[in-house]
Amino acid sequence: MDLSIIIVNYNTAPYLAPCLASIGAHLADVRYEVCVVDNASTDGSATVIHRQFPHVQLIASDRNLGFAAGLNLGLRHTSGQVALWLNPDSELLDVGMAKLLQYLDEHPDVGILGPQILDADGGIQLSSRSFPSYRTALFHRYSLITRWFPNNRYSRHYLHSDWDHNTVHQVDWVSGACLLHRRRILDDIGWLDERFFMYCEDVDFCLRARQAGWKVTYHPGAQVLHHIAGSSRRHPSRMALERHRSMWRYYAKHFRRNVLKDAVVGAAIWARCGWTMAREALSGQVNPSNSPRGLGLREGVAGRVWVLPPDGLKRVFDIALSGAGLVVSLPVWGVIALAIKREDGGPVFFKNDRVGRGGIVFNALKFRTMVHDANTRFGPRQATEYDPRVTRIGRRLRTTALDELPQLWNIFRGDMSFVGPRALAPEEIEVSGNGELIPLQQIPSYEARHRVRPGLTGLAQIYAPRDLPRRQKFRLDLLYIKRQSFCLDLRLIALSFWITFRAKWESRGRKF
Repeated sequence: MDLSIIIVNYNTAPYLAPCLASIGAHLADVRYEVCVVDNASTDGSATVIHRQFPHVQLIASDRNLGFAAGLNLGLRHTSGQVALWLNPDSELLDVGMAKLLQYLDEHPDVGILGPQILDADGGIQLSSRSFPSYRTALFHRYSLITRWFPNNRYSRHYLHSDWDHNTVHQVDWVSGACLLHRRRILDDIGWLDERFFMYCEDVDFCLRARQAGWKVTYHPGAQVLHHIAGSSRRHPSRMALERHRSMWRYYAKHFRRNVLKDAVVGAAIWARCGWTMAREALSGQVNPSNSPRGLGLREGVAGRVWVLPPDGLKRVFDIALSGAGLVVSLPVWGVIALAIKREDGGPVFFKNDRVGRGGIVFNALKFRTMVHDANTRFGPRQATEYDPRVTRIGRRLRTTALDELPQLWNIFRGDMSFVGPRALAPEEIEVSGNGELIPLQQIPSYEARHRVRPGLTGLAQIYAPRDLPRRQKFRLDLLYIKRQSFCLDLRLIALSFWITFRAKWESRGRKF
């Protein structure tokens, strides 16, 4: 087998059929195999393959593995001497792949090839780059400097916009949307790094190949049509998050690091992520049926107009404030982590399952305030006054709610909001006055609370005494859901800061 074509698919059925058809139309003179790794699609992608392309090998995963892990799975199930990564939203436009395979035969020092990639309108996509550096933060494709001064030498150097893309060039890296590589590269550099769920895996792969002595080449002998973001535009918030996660992982893996540099780079990356997600929400470039932020669409005289309903405004506010909070609070995280470690040497963070909007369970992150085996020994119940499970440092953290500082990340991701009902554990119980253990699911209004995202603060958290029975707290949660507004959220957040300043969160009585 000369060529193994590996396609990692996730809910791109409308693009997948033309992609697979283009392979059959333009590779008649090449011995090839096609493997589609489907990442738990729900749009009928598998049916398209079974009915229209029965010769294609389908590997159906029961979960979304991500792009790098999906490619590794496809590589393990194929045997061609050359592997071709092909996005499902891409199509081969000519028979040039045979020319690229011949080029590899004639140039044994070339390990990776990238073809010419075109937009739907026929324009050339700049599908090769220089390796990222600190300067890239100012001169990348979407930076203000590049938009205002596109011909500056630093942007042109990074984007490779300063040479003719109808000629062969040695480059640093080429886009994973369509990338050929010799299989024996894997013997030198290993598999794709699966810590890159999506984005930057191609940059990392090419960098490791270059470090191992292989050349990376852009070759316009083959042309490929690429519908940019054919799959990722369905989930813009998640994709923005994954893009910036990958930026951080690439930096952490390949750059020389120290604490100060990590803080600055991390702050810059996550601030950019927050701005990107907020800008997308406000710009109205999101499909309302798929948007997790719930943007609305209104018909007007001039056509369709994007408007931002209250839930969308709340989400934009959550992203902006949590992103800023993550950046500003980084030094505080370090101090708290050191204090927890010095007390008992146990883990700094406590990860626990919580029930979110729509009853979906998510993983919440907090600074550990109890002995490390508290749940195993005592079960998932709320802390009481003078609770023996709470550590000395933990007691101080709980009075100021600083133990919940890591949940800014859950807010940023969309698991939580700043204001809403308290996030409860799936199996959480309450101890009644007579010592009876009551599962919270048995209390009326438990399910109704899940119509909104859980919050760091809320009516019950602020106004209810800490030991008030859950039945009455749940009534306050439902009152918030009924009366929620942006102004009410701002008021509750302001009151929460005041309680934090006074260290009254552990007060058993009313805090006001």
